Amino acid sequence: MKKTILITGANGNLGTFMATHLHEYLKNKYKLILTDIKLLEYKTNNIFIKADISKIKSLEHIFDKYKINIVLHLAGNNSKETPWKQLLPNNVVGMYNIFQIASKFKCDRVVWSSSINSVNNYPEGITIKDNFLPHPKSLYGSTKVFGEAIAKLYATEHDLSCVCIRFGRVVDRNDERISLKHKKEEPFPSCDRLITFEDATQLVAKSIEAKKLLKFFIAHGLSDNKEKRLDIKETKRVLGYKPEDDAFLLAN
Repeated sequence: MKKTILITGANGNLGTFMATHLHEYLKNKYKLILTDIKLLEYKTNNIFIKADISKIKSLEHIFDKYKINIVLHLAGNNSKETPWKQLLPNNVVGMYNIFQIASKFKCDRVVWSSSINSVNNYPEGITIKDNFLPHPKSLYGSTKVFGEAIAKLYATEHDLSCVCIRFGRVVDRNDERISLKHKKEEPFPSCDRLITFEDATQLVAKSIEAKKLLKFFIAHGLSDNKEKRLDIKETKRVLGYKPEDDAFLLAN
């Protein structure tokens, strides 16, 4: 019998790609259940349930009915400019709800999309290693630090396996904004902090299928860029991640 993966935030950019392509990377070994606060903007053969992650009762029904084994938690606000009144329900309360409900229903693992913004306040030119302390420069980044701490709590105190992925900017391989020159009139992250949708999906698949004994890990989510804001050596070693893209080679 196939295990079941719940994807939250299935209507977002990353969620849409995951819902459409994750089956390929997991070789159709899992059943996908999709959820989002908005109705999907694309057609899918997967089950979709509209739900608000800040309302724990709506999540309990999904976990109970569909016997969720693994959570891919992508829901939440993902902008550095998001005000606190939106961050609180979506990035704090909603995040707690996901880990709490996953623990309650004895899920195997939560794979959660943290962000480079949890550590991106280190000086430019520094490659951020796995053992660097959190260092956010926005309220949004601080909510990602909170999420990593919640994941650690549930891994150690509630025996819930958690993988947090500090994604850089996730981009389409053909995005014309990928450039070696940083354009002031159209701010876009430098090539050293990008990850393609394909590499992001492979990394998620590797996180889902990592050994059961892996209780807690913070992965660095970048493509194999010539220069990297985040060091990915430990992510490659622990998860078997083999990124295929280099943003510097994709740049226009």
